[in-house]
Amino acid sequence: MCRIFHEALPCIPLWTSFPHPIYPEFNGLMNRLNHLGNDYVECSAADMSIGLKVYVDRNALGTYKDQTITKINPDGTYNITERNNVSLVKLKQKVTHILPSLLFIDNGVYEIKDVVINDDAGEWTENIVDIEIPISIIGESREHCIVIGGLMMKGKKEDDINVSCLTLRDSKGNGVWGRNGASIHLDNVSVENSVWHQTQYHEEL
Repeated sequence: MCRIFHEALPCIPLWTSFPHPIYPEFNGLMNRLNHLGNDYVECSAADMSIGLKVYVDRNALGTYKDQTITKINPDGTYNITERNNVSLVKLKQKVTHILPSLLFIDNGVYEIKDVVINDDAGEWTENIVDIEIPISIIGESREHCIVIGGLMMKGKKEDDINVSCLTLRDSKGNGVWGRNGASIHLDNVSVENSVWHQTQYHEEL
């Protein structure tokens, strides 16, 4: 019977939950997941070949864009999709980790720590958590799963971030912020008492 069920039932998606035994703060758990989803390491010259996908930090802020090596030059530099004569130290390779696609949040009240936000508009502080990977965040109930702060989605445009069954409350800045990133899907989510928002950054909401 176990073999029948094993072959007939679909695999359970990989998931994690919050509160988490290792990461007691919501920011800490999401930062760890973001790191695993955007983990880059130094390239080795021995591994380089034409057609290899590499990543370049274009603005020195840890935001990597994928490129393809089109030529290996005699001086030890590389031509990539958008640039020529790029040195090896500027190229990265991405480490692929198996990430949870579901994050369950128990009923309770959880405060998001303040973080410093920097962009062209300046610098300020918000109690907001970054989400940089495709994931579904599911609260136990909208009435009793309360997150004090906001969510900032910064994943790729082809990614989907789903949030359901929780309340975002008392953000010092944005309640839900799509910052030139993933598509945002909200279901049974209450956003209350946010101080302000920036609509110019919202992609899909």
